Amino acid sequence: MADRFEVVDLTREECDSLLSAHRVGRLAYSFRDRVDIRPIMYAYRDGWLFGRTSEGSKLTTIRHNRWIAFQVDEVHDLWNWDSVVVRGAIHLLEEGGGASQEALRAQAIQALSDTAVETFAEDDPAPHRSILFALAPHEIEGRRARLSGSGRDTNEPDREDADP
Repeated sequence: MADRFEVVDLTREECDSLLSAHRVGRLAYSFRDRVDIRPIMYAYRDGWLFGRTSEGSKLTTIRHNRWIAFQVDEVHDLWNWDSVVVRGAIHLLEEGGGASQEALRAQAIQALSDTAVETFAEDDPAPHRSILFALAPHEIEGRRARLSGSGRDTNEPDREDADP
């Protein structure tokens, strides 16, 4: 039997699982005629995506246009991968931003600290990344690609090779 390449949509639960399982993704943002994308460390908890950054061109751009896209992938090989894209508005969580923003800021600190225990500790390797943000997803969509048919699918056994 010939191999067959298929791409299917992930369920929301599968998207949430993939987002929760990883710690580095890509943040895409644009302003006027320029689009950029950067890798970032993140934490995904309770439907929010949390991260931290420092002053620079990315933050300057986001302050002008807070609508972004975020992507995380799990690549097994060229033909077998999962990918999730999140679109939404980024919220900068600055100190003194009111009760609801302070609660979200505390949630971000906890989620990021749980992700990397040295975050916000004395031995934090990136203490300059002190600006916290939260992404409120407006859209989450995922895709799964698999090559199947002759046993090349790395995630599922062929029916004839499967245990009874």
